[in-house]
Amino acid sequence: MTGIEWGSVPAWLSALLTGGSLLLGFYILLRDRRKEERQEAAKVVAMYYPEGGDDPAVANIRVVLRNTADRPVYFPGALFEWPDGKVGPWPFEEDMVEPGGTVETRVPRFLEEQRIRIAGIFFHDGDGCIWARDFGSFSLIRKGTYPQIPGARRRRRRRALRRARVTAA
Repeated sequence: MTGIEWGSVPAWLSALLTGGSLLLGFYILLRDRRKEERQEAAKVVAMYYPEGGDDPAVANIRVVLRNTADRPVYFPGALFEWPDGKVGPWPFEEDMVEPGGTVETRVPRFLEEQRIRIAGIFFHDGDGCIWARDFGSFSLIRKGTYPQIPGARRRRRRRALRRARVTAA
């Protein structure tokens, strides 16, 4: 026993391949879970309807959100775009939309004497993930999650809305 026995090449190769297969298995599990989350979020549909013409006193945009998913969604809201390109939130009055439920809100077409346009919607799914749908491309964007640590201080809702920015085309 004069030195350390490092083993043979087949033993090293076997260990490396076993570790690689474990990493691949975990990656596939994570990818499938994210795919299921996206499929659930894709079942939340929304449309908007301009109303009242161009009269600033009565012009608004009606945004309708329908949850066709199997679980409720929380804190839905509309995203509107200022003329300078900044995006702002306009929350719905309801904080939760049950499966099969529909909610709507009216966003004024003119805010602070500036014409705005609807850029998209945002909501939180049952797992706490924040999702946004861009009305320009109808793409679905995952924005993150709330911390799941018991007793952890939850982020303020306004801060979460700021993170739900969508770039409108």
